[in-house]
Amino acid sequence: MEASLVVLHQEFGSAIQELRSENQQLQADCQSLRAECQSLHTALNSSRSQSRPKPSLPDLERIPGSLYC
Repeated sequence: MEASLVVLHQEFGSAIQELRSENQQLQADCQSLRAECQSLHTALNSSRSQSRPKPSLPDLERIPGSLYC
């Protein structure tokens, strides 16, 4: 009985260590993906601001035949 408890303890210890290792790897992957998302977000915002001017409404006084003059 005691020997089987020792074996179970070793197996659980091993499984816990593997899970901790996997958890660390997943956390590193998540951090890397967050950094990549931030970089892509920054690049997207930069390209948007350079490629298109900010939309604006036309000056109503300059529109011929406007009802708002």
